[in-house]
Amino acid sequence: MRRLFGALIILACKKKASPANGNSVQPDNGKDTLVNMTTKINGADWQTDTAYGYKIKYNGDSIKTDLLVTATQTRRSPVSTITFTLTNYTGPGLYQVNPPWVSATYYEGNNPHFAASGQISVESETEYGIIGTFNFIADSTNVTDGVFNV
Repeated sequence: MRRLFGALIILACKKKASPANGNSVQPDNGKDTLVNMTTKINGADWQTDTAYGYKIKYNGDSIKTDLLVTATQTRRSPVSTITFTLTNYTGPGLYQVNPPWVSATYYEGNNPHFAASGQISVESETEYGIIGTFNFIADSTNVTDGVFNV
């Protein structure tokens, strides 16, 4: 009986195999080499090591969605991160920075630089990825020529 129970647990927990040519947006998996974010921060080139996008649906509401984008650069010190939050995301279009509903933040180490103005443009969206551009001004930090594919 113990063997049967153990076998059932193993079968129940086994991950379903996906096709080798399936769609994915995981970095460094050999399928999505374009998952990335690049920009210029005060004129200096900045490129991410990791970039992720999350669409979050409101509980109990099938229409409202937020979009969260996070990209981190660890190759240079200090570690730095850029984040976007688009509340009530409705798909491709131009989103003006308007905290807290549309926000952009540049973290240099543990120091956040919150955007006071700027824009995030979502150019295209598929089931597996979102592509866009951005620029913003946060304190004395000028973030320009931003491109993301998450």
